Amino acid sequence: MAPYRRPMSKRRLMVTLIALGAVCVLAVWLFVAESAPPPPDNIGWLTTFRAGVKASRQTGKPIFVDFTADWCGPCQRLAREVFPKPTVGSLLRGAFVPVRVDLTHGGGPNDAVAERFEVEELPTLIVIGPDGAERARVSGVLSESELIEWLAPLATLTEPKSTPRSEPPTQTEPRVSR
Repeated sequence: MAPYRRPMSKRRLMVTLIALGAVCVLAVWLFVAESAPPPPDNIGWLTTFRAGVKASRQTGKPIFVDFTADWCGPCQRLAREVFPKPTVGSLLRGAFVPVRVDLTHGGGPNDAVAERFEVEELPTLIVIGPDGAERARVSGVLSESELIEWLAPLATLTEPKSTPRSEPPTQTEPRVSR
């Protein structure tokens, strides 16, 4: 025979139901907050690495690459909390060619880019000079101030655009062996 259990008092039942309800409300709130799309950041991301390389060659600016995915919580945190900041946006638009490489769905050219740069975790941020060489990399979430501090010295990597000369190059006199 099972031991006798005293029935739960009304007060204890009420406290338990309120606590359970509060936990459910908190869980739904957290789920909705995490799954909400990030606010617009006005950075003007290019969505293919090839387009970024072309723009970098034309402008002489380094490429800022954000390797991201929809299923990556830290990536979405960067997109929600850091990239929309006006100081971050103006720095990225002004000194870099911003490229977002989305790795949400496997396969395709974005995976090849991630493989080329040996991206092993998300988010990964890489700065590539106009010459195509990787200059800096960081993985994980950075705050607004940390990102700006990391990017500031890299913003000077620009190379001057090649401009046609207005005068013909001077010719040197041939050397005469004596």
